[in-house]
Amino acid sequence: MAKGYKKILIVYRNSPKFLRQSFQLAKEEGTWAVVLKPVPSYEGELHLTGVKNLDELLQGYTIKELKEIKDLAEKERVLVKIRIEEIEREEEILDIAIEENCDLIVVEPKKPSLFERLFSLRDRLLELLVTQSPCPVFIIRS
Repeated sequence: MAKGYKKILIVYRNSPKFLRQSFQLAKEEGTWAVVLKPVPSYEGELHLTGVKNLDELLQGYTIKELKEIKDLAEKERVLVKIRIEEIEREEEILDIAIEENCDLIVVEPKKPSLFERLFSLRDRLLELLVTQSPCPVFIIRS
């Protein structure tokens, strides 16, 4: 690719294969990456689900995700900044790209559920990034 990007934003949903491919892209570009792991915000009647200590559960999840990303970055020898953020609206990802001054956004399309396939629903995040991003968007299908 070699376009001279200085910083890329990797929107990491859950695919280690995608993350590995994104790190390889960053290495080829000779740049460093900001890995954004969006997590949904949790509000509402969670006490009805039987979860007693939600904060502790989410903190354990975050630590596990952080370790997995760091380990893969070290293995691939890529400099990364990791952001695990509560995201309420997809537009917040665009704000993070601007805040981090990224030259490229790398994203993987979400695998559609049966319901989404039946009704031809699109990946809202991907559509938003492609149409409104302040920088180029690179899509990796893993």
